[in-house]
Amino acid sequence: MSSRPDGSKERSRGRTKMKAAATVAGTAAGLAKRRKAPPPKSSNRTKLIILAAGILTFIAGLVVLIMVFMNSDQFDVSQEQFSGDIQLEENDNGFITWSDEYNDVNSPQSKALADDLKSKLSSALEAEGVYTDNIDIVSLSKVPLTTVTKHVKANETNPISGRTEETRTYSVNYVKAKYKTFGKPAKNAATFGSADSGSWDNVWKIVKLRIAGTGLKTSIEPVNPNPSFTDAVSQGISDHAYEISVPTPTKQKSELCDCEETGSGLSQLLPSKICSCTSGCLDEDRTIKGGIENIFHVSTPICAAAFYAEIITLSGGLVDILYSGKGTVGKAPDKSIEQFKMEKGPAYEDDIMTLKTVGGVIKPTPPSTTADPKIFGHFKVKPITPNPYVDYDELNEEKSLHAIENPPLLVHVLVNTLDGNPITYKDIFVNPSVDEMKAITDKLETMVSLDSIGMQEMSVNVLRFLEKRGDNGLIVVFSITSPVEDMVQAVTAIEKQGQSIFSALSNVMSSFGSLRSMRWLDNVNRSTRKRRSARKRLQKRMKKRVGNLVGVIKRML
Repeated sequence: MSSRPDGSKERSRGRTKMKAAATVAGTAAGLAKRRKAPPPKSSNRTKLIILAAGILTFIAGLVVLIMVFMNSDQFDVSQEQFSGDIQLEENDNGFITWSDEYNDVNSPQSKALADDLKSKLSSALEAEGVYTDNIDIVSLSKVPLTTVTKHVKANETNPISGRTEETRTYSVNYVKAKYKTFGKPAKNAATFGSADSGSWDNVWKIVKLRIAGTGLKTSIEPVNPNPSFTDAVSQGISDHAYEISVPTPTKQKSELCDCEETGSGLSQLLPSKICSCTSGCLDEDRTIKGGIENIFHVSTPICAAAFYAEIITLSGGLVDILYSGKGTVGKAPDKSIEQFKMEKGPAYEDDIMTLKTVGGVIKPTPPSTTADPKIFGHFKVKPITPNPYVDYDELNEEKSLHAIENPPLLVHVLVNTLDGNPITYKDIFVNPSVDEMKAITDKLETMVSLDSIGMQEMSVNVLRFLEKRGDNGLIVVFSITSPVEDMVQAVTAIEKQGQSIFSALSNVMSSFGSLRSMRWLDNVNRSTRKRRSARKRLQKRMKKRVGNLVGVIKRML
């Protein structure tokens, strides 16, 4: 009886051992299963790749945006100037009517029409100081049916009414061309920077008349420049004021015109000419046909019409005459000029001309600084071009100037000979302490005498020599320094004498070289250069960081 409890205990211990063994076995089996677990499903890897690609795309887009906003200097980059519609109506062959072939802009008929328009539009814009790199005819479309009434010259005069014209009516589907013009702000800065709010309406009116003079009659809605283009021009004028020059217009010879000269000789072969009128032609009676918006019938005496339009004075002057195709002109208001009889032109469409002042509608002028003289001087920027002979680093040049007090003026002079001997650039000239460079520097500084132009109190220093493109000669960079108030006073005195500071300095430098370029150094230009330098450094850092991040993502994949 006493053995039962002991056997029960043994059985209990056995069951406990069996449970422990089962637990151990289950744990081992679980570990084995986890060790043999299959790799992650392919869908997880795909998700990772998509996530990484999305991150990379986002970063790339962010970099592009940063580069766009940071690299805002678009001054020398061709971009859209204007966009609009031109309705093409008539050419030498008659009405320009819609054809289904115009649905394809690449068809021969479409290309011929587009090429003709691009050529004539480009020439007309350039005559008004707008320079294009390209004109894109985006599309051609059909204009709804239009009823056109034309007054044409009759073959015979009507014996009853005495009318010399007859009326004809046509139904026409004209062609509308959607266009875009592209150009560089740098090349157009002088014109666009000088335009006011109402300038472009008048520009497009003249463009239309110039195109009409080539035999293409159109309807053009005036449009303003693309805002991004004008922004680039404004920013460029701020950053590059010393580089901007007024483009030299194509020279047209004027011809002496007397009071009997009319515009009858104008045609597509002679679309314009400039008359030099000797007077306003009030010596005897003249008949003025037309005159509304300065458009006259070609039979009108040119100089009398120019006086009526207030383009010339009583003593004469220059007037630009444009052949404007065929049209009718109404009677202009009488200005109570006793010698002028105002009439309308013929009732039928005939040759007409437009009178205007010589040059484009917009008179381009170089930009000028408007800074307070007490800060860094008020200097008029003359038409100055960048040095055509050298490429130089503005930042390095600026470092050379930091040690000089009040550095308002920097000039580049081409020197070919010194004391009758040819002079050329040498690599050793990068070191200002070289004896040969010191000797040349001392010689040149003594040769520059500013006394004759009232700048005797100013300091002249040779900053450095630059290599000239070509065989002989070198570029000498001078700094002319003085207190700002003295510089302002001297420049003002020079300009009162009818000279520019550029021409005055050219005369001084002519004894040993040729003045090639000059620019004023002021706080505005310095801050601009600092911004550019900081922008470039930040761009490099961003590119490096993006490159590192791309490398990390590639290694993850």
